[in-house]
Amino acid sequence: MVSRIFKASRKRFIIVSVISFLFAASCILGYQIETLGHIFFSFKSILFFGVIFILFGIFLLFLYGLFDNRTLKEELSGSTEKKVSKYRFLLFFAISFVVLMIFYGIWFLALYPGLFIFDAEWQLSMFREGTISEHHPVLHTVLLGNLIERFKSDEWHINRGIAAYTILQILITAGCFSYFLAFVFKSTRKVLIYILSLLFLGAFPTIVLQVISVTKDSLFMAFLILTVTLSIEMVNDTGAFFKTPGKPFLWGLSLVLSTIFRNNCVYAVPFLLVMIFVLIKEKRKIFLIVTIGSIAVFVLYKVLFVPAFATEEVDGREMFPIPAQQLARVYNSENGNLNSDEIEVIEKLIRKDALEGYVPEIADTVKQGLNMDYFHENKQEVISVYLSVMRKNPVLAIEAFLAESHGFWYVESELTMYWNGGKAYWVVGEYPPAVMHSKIPFLYEFLYRLNNSDYVMRNPVTSLFFAPGVYFWIFAVFFGYALEKRKKGFIAAFVFVFALWLTYHLGPVALVRYTTYLYAMIPIYPALVLAGQRIEAE
Repeated sequence: MVSRIFKASRKRFIIVSVISFLFAASCILGYQIETLGHIFFSFKSILFFGVIFILFGIFLLFLYGLFDNRTLKEELSGSTEKKVSKYRFLLFFAISFVVLMIFYGIWFLALYPGLFIFDAEWQLSMFREGTISEHHPVLHTVLLGNLIERFKSDEWHINRGIAAYTILQILITAGCFSYFLAFVFKSTRKVLIYILSLLFLGAFPTIVLQVISVTKDSLFMAFLILTVTLSIEMVNDTGAFFKTPGKPFLWGLSLVLSTIFRNNCVYAVPFLLVMIFVLIKEKRKIFLIVTIGSIAVFVLYKVLFVPAFATEEVDGREMFPIPAQQLARVYNSENGNLNSDEIEVIEKLIRKDALEGYVPEIADTVKQGLNMDYFHENKQEVISVYLSVMRKNPVLAIEAFLAESHGFWYVESELTMYWNGGKAYWVVGEYPPAVMHSKIPFLYEFLYRLNNSDYVMRNPVTSLFFAPGVYFWIFAVFFGYALEKRKKGFIAAFVFVFALWLTYHLGPVALVRYTTYLYAMIPIYPALVLAGQRIEAE
């Protein structure tokens, strides 16, 4: 094995070097920004960077070598040429659906009526008051509001309505995950991998909490996983994919719904469409027809459905968390280089109490203090001042960005969500007007205690199993392997996921619920290693 490391291709060395460099940088910068509050270069930090870079690089070379050996073994045994019949695929889909429904049904009873958290209360208020805006996906707000209003007992007891929504969400998620799991079995032909994948998606706490949470991110996760799965199938065996009429339709539907349920997904979709068009060698006209049809559905949603329900305009502040945080950091820093004119513009743009309430990890305080009327009336002046401030304070600007986004990529990051007066992994508890009424109290107590425990939040070893940054780097490692091995279907899907991940860095905070799709993708990695280029069912 050692000799094989040094016989690795130049392409592998480049990919491993890039990933190792970025991982080492994330460890050093993440530690500095979270523990010390600022970044700096010293002999010690450079030394640690070098050690992490070398060790992680060696680890990746060994790991990729193991992947090669496993792939070779599968090819020699003829396993990669075996096909899984449609009936067996459907059988595994059905088994997955039943088992997941049992799992999620138990968790649902434990967390009855569902975790009504964060934005759900706001969305319900918007629906009731007729002040719906595109701040949250309009379809989700309308769906949530209608189900709660239809099934609630009375104005102040909405548990039955929340339960109805949660059950619908569970059904949709179980369906998307079941197709994904059947695909995993079809690709690996390993029952053990399938069982472990099923248990992971059905019982891992982070995924469970997302599935039972009343939030747009839950449905987004489900449809994204389905989109990724179908995109891989489309590229890997284009002819077979388009011979099954239901698959192109399902791909287009899942892509549109992914884009609807997360506003930022629209910026990642073009990367997927371009990658698929470039990588497929046949049926391009049909692909374009399906793509145009999907785009048309999304446009009709924006042009007809949204105006029919949305009565409030979005003022655009959601586009400015990073610039606002950068200005606030410079404003509050003893080392900030600002003149009186710049200070005046900043204080007109952002309320002084919001500036002084600056929290490095979360932009909500500063964002809510933005005077968007002033921005729109003095756009050129504000942009000019912003660029001037950034040019004079580049380190502070970089630190502001890293402080807000490091939860996405630093593996030992302390989380930034605040609940009950402290940092928390997830909201597990009562969030009015919902009332927690667990039917399985000991399971609820388990999740409640686990949620803020040292095992999840602070222990340097066990917290790694729950940290968003860990799941990103797992993704990055397999993305690198897919690139080196030219696994085209996985490359197309992974480019899409990576582009999506990047869009979150422009948001107001790094939250676990923003990244649960990376957790749910874990079962796809054995499929990447073991599957041949053609993944098809007879």
